[in-house]
Amino acid sequence: MIIIKIALVSECKTLRKNIQIEFEDMEWAMLETFHAEAERLRASKFVQQGQGDSISVNVNTDSELTTKARPVDVEALSAMLHRARPFLLNGEQIYFYKVLNLMKRRTRDWSAFIKTLEAIKNQFDLTRMYKFRTFGNLGNIPTSPKIVMDWLNAYEYHRDSSKRDKLRQSLGAFGEDQNGAPVVLFVLVDMVQAVLNLSDLVENLIEAKNREYEIICPFELIE
Repeated sequence: MIIIKIALVSECKTLRKNIQIEFEDMEWAMLETFHAEAERLRASKFVQQGQGDSISVNVNTDSELTTKARPVDVEALSAMLHRARPFLLNGEQIYFYKVLNLMKRRTRDWSAFIKTLEAIKNQFDLTRMYKFRTFGNLGNIPTSPKIVMDWLNAYEYHRDSSKRDKLRQSLGAFGEDQNGAPVVLFVLVDMVQAVLNLSDLVENLIEAKNREYEIICPFELIE
């Protein structure tokens, strides 16, 4: 059993609460692996250079929407996707939702953790992308991890040709630009950032295992 002791401290330093979080040895090993692999993902050229974080939508002389993104760095993308694979495939030991649920289960008594984990889940679930549905007449921007995974399985991980026609139809004009890679990567950036944010939270626990550790959080989240 791994026991983590952390002090939750309010931003104004007027409230302090010492808490204890317990993990089974195998659970802790999973968190350490997740953190190590997430740092490899963070170090990838794709992430370090902030690739994939924007797309361009233009209005032509006929008032029609068109999209055109800069060419995807195929080598950087392939390297990033290889490192992201353990977090995206549900059969993997450190699949994102598996680690997220472990963290939620072990920290369920502490609002400071649960609120942060919910925000990270919303980011991975692509909640932010709902506001881009206004481009419906141009094509559908992916608004769920499932659509992203369908694209990855069609073009990158498994190259499943049976999925491609359906995806092209759904993505519309977005799908005509480099097989939809720019718009899918624009969305995937949020999922990758959610993995890195969860890794940051795990890193706090790893630090707390080795020394006295404080987490600063809003007053109302310290119960």
